[in-house]
Amino acid sequence: MCSRCFEQCTKSEIEQPEVDRLWALFRTAYEQYQSEIINGDKLYGRYVNDFISYHLPVFSSDEHEIRRHVMHVNAMHELLTERVDLVKKYFDKYDFSFADYEIMYKEFNTVGIVRQQAELIACFNEKQISLITEFVNEANLFMEPVNERTLGAFFNCSLEYPLVASNASSFLLLLNMLYKNKLVSFGWQKLVADKGLLKSNRGRQTMSKTAISSRSAEQMTRFPYTGNGPYSMLIKQLKECM
Repeated sequence: MCSRCFEQCTKSEIEQPEVDRLWALFRTAYEQYQSEIINGDKLYGRYVNDFISYHLPVFSSDEHEIRRHVMHVNAMHELLTERVDLVKKYFDKYDFSFADYEIMYKEFNTVGIVRQQAELIACFNEKQISLITEFVNEANLFMEPVNERTLGAFFNCSLEYPLVASNASSFLLLLNMLYKNKLVSFGWQKLVADKGLLKSNRGRQTMSKTAISSRSAEQMTRFPYTGNGPYSMLIKQLKECM
């Protein structure tokens, strides 16, 4: 067990001959989720990456202990990335008990995703779509001007043909900022890629999830959120229309 998980255990648990290390890892993930996602504004993907990276080092000379910890961390990574439905179901709760952990882990091992979420990037109203359309056209983010119907179809994942971006990085920065402000869904990058919704002006194929993720991360590094500028002004207007 890493030191952070150890710190999450109660005195009675530590004194037990065998601490349930996976339970400790789950509870640590819950505490960090509550702090950074529920009560903070951290991106979910960053929460996952930071959590897994922090728990990967194993300080032990016991090969069995190392293998067990790595197995637990891999299981947690799969849970956080592939079963977001379970994460929201249990980690959104005000409390996370050992009984919750047992049920959650059983569902993780034995039950598939029963109810798929609607495959929508966002549910914007007409006024919001109008504002976004005006913004992207004024900024010349696409090779040709787009109308409200086309942009609405983009966010509904129902485009017949992909949008061709003249500046894909700037458009992805906009989507990232919309996500940070909880205006688009968590899986927007995967939806854009899987549905073939976007092409760069130099690409023959629609953008892959890897390309989208890479461009987005680059833009986030170059242009951190400052609360100022045209992007932030647009988001403020979108929130006023909710």
